[in-house]
Amino acid sequence: MFRLLVKAITDFKMPNKSSLAQAKGGHLAPTTSGAKLPFPGSCSAGWQPAVSPTGSRPGADSGLALRITNPRHGRLPVCATSFLAPLAALFLAASACALPAADEIPVAKFTDITKEAGITFVHNNGAYGDKLLSETMGGGVAFFDYDNDGHQDLLFINGTYWSGHIPEGKSPTTMALYHNDGHGHFTDVTKGSGLDVSFYGMGVAIGDYDNDGLPDVFITAVGGNHLFHNDGHGKFHEVTQEAGVGGSTNDWSTCAAFIDYDNDGKLELFAITCNGHRRLTWRRAT
Repeated sequence: MFRLLVKAITDFKMPNKSSLAQAKGGHLAPTTSGAKLPFPGSCSAGWQPAVSPTGSRPGADSGLALRITNPRHGRLPVCATSFLAPLAALFLAASACALPAADEIPVAKFTDITKEAGITFVHNNGAYGDKLLSETMGGGVAFFDYDNDGHQDLLFINGTYWSGHIPEGKSPTTMALYHNDGHGHFTDVTKGSGLDVSFYGMGVAIGDYDNDGLPDVFITAVGGNHLFHNDGHGKFHEVTQEAGVGGSTNDWSTCAAFIDYDNDGKLELFAITCNGHRRLTWRRAT
C-alpha cells in the first residue's frame, strides 16, 4: 500500500486551474478527464473546483476538490481545500480503492471438535493468589508425529502447582501426550511415556537433534529447561544434563527453536531465557 501511495504522489500531477471546468449557475461543471490511479479496482480520479458547504464557489485560491471514482464502490467524495491536502486525499483513495467487494471476502468457518477428538487436557497455572507473572502465560503445544506412523500427534505443555501450595487431594500436574489414530481421534498416552514428569513448563520445540529419524522434545520452563530423547515405540527419556541445555535453576525460559544455522546437517538449539543484565531474572521469594 505504501509503494502504491508513493507512486500515486509521484505520477498523479496537480492540474492547472485553467484546465478545470468553470462553475455555471452555482453548480459545478464536469471535472477534467479522469486520471488512472495505480490502486486496485481500476479507480479513476479528477480534480474540480472546491465548493463551500452552501454550494457556492469559494475564492479562486481556496483550492480544489478531488473526486475518486471506483466502479466497484461508486464515487468517493474525497475533498481537499488546499494544494497540500491532496496527499492525504490520495492516501484515503488508496485505502478505499483497495477494499474488496463483499462477495469476494473469503469465509472460513471452524467447528470446535475438542470433545469429539478425545482431548481433555486442561492447563494448570498453579495460581494461589500471589499473581505471579508466569501464571499469566499459557503453555505451548506441538503437533508432531512422534511414532512416525504418518499421523500428527499432540503434545500439550503444562504448568504445575508451586512448591508448598499443592491443594489438598491434588497431585502435581504433567504435560499431556496424545496419540493420533488417523481418524480424527486422539488418545492420552502420557502415562509411562517418560513425559509424565511435573515441572512448570512454558514452550516447546521439536527436532531430531541426533539424526536418528525420531523427533525429540525440548521444553522451556521456570527453573530450568528439559530435553527428552525419543527412544521410539512411544517412549522418551530425559537427557538434559548430558546435553548441557538445562540452564540455571533460577532461569525462566519462554520459547525455543531447533535450527541448523550453519547447514552442517546438525540441529542447533536457540532458547529465549529471561536472565542476565538485559533481561529479567525470575526467582521465587523465600
